[in-house]
Amino acid sequence: MGNPLSNLKALMGRASKVMQEYQSSVEDIRRAIIDLRDTQRDVETAPVSVREIEANVDQVLGDAEKRARSVFIPSTFVSPRHPDRLRPEFDAPFRKDTLGALCILGFREPVRAALLAEAKKEAEGRKTYSADARAAELTRLQKELETLEAAEESLIREAEEAGLTVPRRADARPEILLAERV
Repeated sequence: MGNPLSNLKALMGRASKVMQEYQSSVEDIRRAIIDLRDTQRDVETAPVSVREIEANVDQVLGDAEKRARSVFIPSTFVSPRHPDRLRPEFDAPFRKDTLGALCILGFREPVRAALLAEAKKEAEGRKTYSADARAAELTRLQKELETLEAAEESLIREAEEAGLTVPRRADARPEILLAERV
């Protein structure tokens, strides 16, 4: 047997190495969690599919036209002229909803084409997701995140059982921390 101080120093060196290995493994998992959360955010904020862009534009135009029609009174043009009434009734759709008034006046298709061109330009070069594809991808990513978080907690518990302290993330999910088994 060697010097007790030398033995203690060797033991502390091994413990330090084990602690560094645990910490390194936990940090690898934490980096993967951060990357996965970034991917989730990218998927959540990615543009909708072209079909959904078209549906959104059509919905906006339909709603705008409906609002404008609620105050559009075409009978103004077929009734005997009353100059004091003609202008306010004609302007009403424009005051209510300019976009809708343009649709009423026959400019729906050029307005639609312009809005679609702008929307598609905004989405250009970016991955798009349909609602179903986005939901499926987010579900897949969430399962992967839960697996990583469980692996992180398992590693931390293993370190604690070995008498080591590995701090938990402040944003660790309570259901993972409180789970009896991970």
